[in-house]
Amino acid sequence: MADIKFSQFTPQTGYTSLLAIVGYNGSSNVRITPDNFMTSWNERQSTLRFQNNVVGTTSFLEVGAASHTSTELNLATNGTASYQINGLNAVSFDLNNWNLADGFITTSGSDITIASRVLTIGDGVSNPQIDILTSPASPGTISGSGTQILKQQPGTDLIIGPNDDIVIEEFSIIAGGPLVSVGSALRPSTLVDTSGSGGSAGYVLASNGAGLGISWEQKNPACQVKISGTAGLANTNDLVDFLVPYNTVTVNDDATIFNPVVTGGLGNQGAIQVLKAGRYAFQARYSSFDLAQSALPTVNGNVFFRITAATDTVASGIGTKQCVLQDLIVATSGNGEAVVTGSGYMDLNANDYFKIIGFHNGATGGSGTQGYPVNSNANFNEPQLWLVKVQ
Repeated sequence: MADIKFSQFTPQTGYTSLLAIVGYNGSSNVRITPDNFMTSWNERQSTLRFQNNVVGTTSFLEVGAASHTSTELNLATNGTASYQINGLNAVSFDLNNWNLADGFITTSGSDITIASRVLTIGDGVSNPQIDILTSPASPGTISGSGTQILKQQPGTDLIIGPNDDIVIEEFSIIAGGPLVSVGSALRPSTLVDTSGSGGSAGYVLASNGAGLGISWEQKNPACQVKISGTAGLANTNDLVDFLVPYNTVTVNDDATIFNPVVTGGLGNQGAIQVLKAGRYAFQARYSSFDLAQSALPTVNGNVFFRITAATDTVASGIGTKQCVLQDLIVATSGNGEAVVTGSGYMDLNANDYFKIIGFHNGATGGSGTQGYPVNSNANFNEPQLWLVKVQ
């Protein structure tokens, strides 16, 4: 037994200098080593609280010290361990997966899932950076809903799009090759017509042929019809309007814009239907047999030739005349040399039919007052019509 009061014992500042802690358990005087005391106390605590119930009190828990080279706070468990704030999991681990911010960020193996709809990086002042580190044999990929958006492999090209649509070459400037290559048609409405591709109609990006990059080339979708062969042709009468009977399609860049009508016979064939409203440029030529001056140098003023641009809501017939393209006295004595041409611009509505209307007098063929369409290019005057969408 101690021979002095407890208050007279020598004070100590650390438990390691003690041999034992003594006490009384109600029936016996007992003692325990400081290490066993601390260990047995820790093993019996399932809940440990550091709190003050005074409103407005600030709680503070500090682990470690600034002089320490390593500080650890180990949440040991055989199930799920978590660090919580107001009952929500700030950090938790279930032996397989990590959970941060109460489930908004989770990890499973090497994958990280962010449940929040918006991910913001940076503070508007600094220069934030996202760096995807991959091995030389494996590309890094950014995807949206499982579809590739961007892919890059160390030392190789940067690839954009789900089908490797745009390639930015890694060493293009040094090698002198194209900086950007487009694997399929680039289709912003202000850049490329939806049917456009390299070398065809629409607004396209194409090689400039020098191996030094790309050049901008504007190509507008167009349609050309002409008279080639005799399909659907017939005599045309003096002083009677007729639909020029173009019978062959030579160019149709975009079937969603142009619907040429080249069958059906005189009065039914020759129009081009436009399927999209817009501004169109046109250039027309018509030439006729059996329409010539017979007594040159004396000119018969009654031998004349005219073509007019017209629009309609149906393919057949004359339609509504819009403007005379050329009206002239025939000046040649050669059969098949009577030629009229003309060009201009016209705003057309969707589904309008654009037509060229012919008219003549002084023809000598057929019944004696008839002409007949030139149907070969022997004199380089084959009838033809270009229609080009410019806006």
